[in-house]
Amino acid sequence: MLPYTNLRVWQQAHRTALDSLALAKNHWQPRARPVFNQLLRASLSVQLNIAEGYAVASKGRKLQLWTTAYGSAIETVNCLELLTESGLVPREQGEALATQARGCAIGILMLLKAQRARE
Repeated sequence: MLPYTNLRVWQQAHRTALDSLALAKNHWQPRARPVFNQLLRASLSVQLNIAEGYAVASKGRKLQLWTTAYGSAIETVNCLELLTESGLVPREQGEALATQARGCAIGILMLLKAQRARE
């Protein structure tokens, strides 16, 4: 197991990406293609940028990657809210996944705060 997979925030991001894939698989519709595509890209970006940020030595690059991960987490939440409010996904399922993505965003902010405190 790679060290970044021990990060709770990475685990949350991984779960969110997997759950987003399942949501798209079960509820995808042609008219919602752009939103589902963006949801999948954004949720994957969160996971990948957390991992890459963990792997780099430069504090500046780490902050940049984790800031990108935060932005992608917010983007994930927005896509989920849009899908839920439009009725394209079941409300309970969409809201639960959006809450999960918000938790991930908060975790990333904590990573950023801890990294900035080290400077």
